[in-house]
Amino acid sequence: MVVKAKKINARVLKYCGMMAIFVGLIWIGTTVDLLLLIFSVGHIPFEYAYLYCIMEYMWAFPAFVFSMAIGAELMAPEKKKLIIILSVILGVVFEIFLFLDAPNGFISHPYETGELYSSSFKLLHPIFFCIGIFIGTILVFLVFGSLRMGIKSTGRIRRKANQLAIGFFLFIMVVVLDSFGDYFIPWPINIILPDVMMIFVAFLIYFALRPIK
Repeated sequence: MVVKAKKINARVLKYCGMMAIFVGLIWIGTTVDLLLLIFSVGHIPFEYAYLYCIMEYMWAFPAFVFSMAIGAELMAPEKKKLIIILSVILGVVFEIFLFLDAPNGFISHPYETGELYSSSFKLLHPIFFCIGIFIGTILVFLVFGSLRMGIKSTGRIRRKANQLAIGFFLFIMVVVLDSFGDYFIPWPINIILPDVMMIFVAFLIYFALRPIK
């Protein structure tokens, strides 16, 4: 069991590293907007606010695919190729709607002069449903998959699996807050909270996947 866990950990850690890179790129829109404010250029012009959304969420597709690679390792390694193919198809659908209909898919605005842009998905838009499927799939494959591995294991492996499940669950909360926070959380909490939570997510997942010696 320990040898098997080591092999799984190595692959999952590699996929987590790639997922983390693309998840980090999701904040590129906020970074660009912040740099424009720092250099006194002002916000991204409102008529181009959809570009802010594209810059942010175009990276959700590869992040989702790598997350499903992790989920496949945890839940159904024998069906890994099929799971990744289905993930790619869903991701392509998401990207098509994102690039072709972003102006109608987001609520995007700067709050006040000097404040950063914020964006949330419009309810019932196809992009909204794609993100909902992303979140639900991650919940089943990553959170439940980690818990399943923990139930089948003992000792340190069980503790690491449970820690991994908590990390992925918090990651889902970050996605929900970042995607829909404008609807129920006031500024600036809806911007700061997901960023702070993401730091804890990164540490939890890293320590959960450190090689077992």
